[in-house]
Amino acid sequence: MCVLLAPVGSGLCSLGELALTVGDPATAELAVAALHADGLVHRLDGFVLATHAAARTRELDVLGALTPT
Repeated sequence: MCVLLAPVGSGLCSLGELALTVGDPATAELAVAALHADGLVHRLDGFVLATHAAARTRELDVLGALTPT
C-alpha cells in the first residue's frame, strides 16, 4: 500500500513494478489480493491503484488528522 500511496508517482503500478519493489512476485500478488479483498485497491488488467478511500485516509494521516492528541 505504501508503494501505491508514495508521494511520487501516479498511484498506478503494474504488478511487475510491485514485484520488483517487494522483491518477490508471489509476495506482491498475495499483498495485492489481500488489499483488493479489503477494498483498498482496484485491479485493472496487470495494474493496481489505490481506492479513493485509501488515498484519502493516507492524506488525512499525513496531515495529522488521524493522530490522537
